[in-house]
Amino acid sequence: MYDLTNKNNDLFDCFTGLFNDAFAKELKTNIKEDEKSYYLEVETPGVAKENINISFNDDTLTIKIKKNEEKENKEETYLRKERVSMDMERSFYLENSNEDSIKAHMDSGILYITVDKVKKEPSKRVISID
Repeated sequence: MYDLTNKNNDLFDCFTGLFNDAFAKELKTNIKEDEKSYYLEVETPGVAKENINISFNDDTLTIKIKKNEEKENKEETYLRKERVSMDMERSFYLENSNEDSIKAHMDSGILYITVDKVKKEPSKRVISID
């Protein structure tokens, strides 16, 4: 049995390190929709808006984030260091989206994105056989 309170427990450190790494690299996102719009809420704690890039192409919204760790002070010694620098990217297919309507703002570490929908009329065409 492992003592989970023991800081020198290598197996526990290995497990928690793997667990934290697996979930830290994904942009956790809530997505809602109604008849008019899609609403995305993306967790971005500690990320400045200058380090976020939002792009849109063919009904696909892509969010790229560059998270930089603070520069180390060589005079400081850490007992544990879990904050890391990383690039994260996630794309979402939003069918029938209006590219011109996309709005984004940040509040308390959450990036809010709204994308209006476009009503596309069903097309009907008769195809002749050659």
